[in-house]
Amino acid sequence: MEDENIHNLVDLIAGHIGAAVSIAGKDKFLNNPIIKAVRTEHPGLQRMNINRYLLRELLKFKASNPDVNVVKTVVFLSNDGFNTDWVKVFKMLVMPFMIKHQIFGAKLALGSK
Repeated sequence: MEDENIHNLVDLIAGHIGAAVSIAGKDKFLNNPIIKAVRTEHPGLQRMNINRYLLRELLKFKASNPDVNVVKTVVFLSNDGFNTDWVKVFKMLVMPFMIKHQIFGAKLALGSK
């Protein structure tokens, strides 16, 4: 399934990361080879690779933080359903976990450069 109103998930997610975390976090996301490979591809393929990227980041985090439960976050990375629903889940459940644990990098304080 796909949504006609979301044409580029990569840029949408990068924008959320840039706004909520930092430009450095956004750049880390956009410069990852998994993401770069699908930046101009169909949103369904983009979502699969975004999920793959997020899963890899979560598993790297888990390896150095064995006491933190990442499974509750990983289960929300679905390749099925509507993109609009996936974006809502990402913003409400996945991104807050990743921000809390600085997986995208440290969040800049207001007024920081």
